[in-house]
Amino acid sequence: MTARASGPPKRRRRLIVGMGRPVVGRAKTFGALIDLHIDDMKEVGKPPGRSKSATLQMLQRELGALGIVALDRERLIRFGRDRASEDAGPVTLGQDIGAIKLVGRRSRHRRECRANPVGSYRTEAP
Repeated sequence: MTARASGPPKRRRRLIVGMGRPVVGRAKTFGALIDLHIDDMKEVGKPPGRSKSATLQMLQRELGALGIVALDRERLIRFGRDRASEDAGPVTLGQDIGAIKLVGRRSRHRRECRANPVGSYRTEAP
């Protein structure tokens, strides 16, 4: 068995590089967090591709004006139901929620948000 090098893999190290900037105080809306996420991706040389870019643009349009704290479990459920009424299937909804979770995780705003609203959204049935 070979020993692993300590620390995160190279790809993960590159993604962590842009996370040192303070986000709390600058980002007041979910749309601002999306913008910061896109900027971070570009900074490490991995701009969003066509599919992720389309998803982030849709999230910007649908949820971008919301304050960070307003994005709670109930709002995510409403978002999911709205998307389902637009004929989005379960896989698409899962990708949308995954993108929301990714933006939330990559931005250092945990102190301003309720504890993991996406996790509670995914585990409880309506």
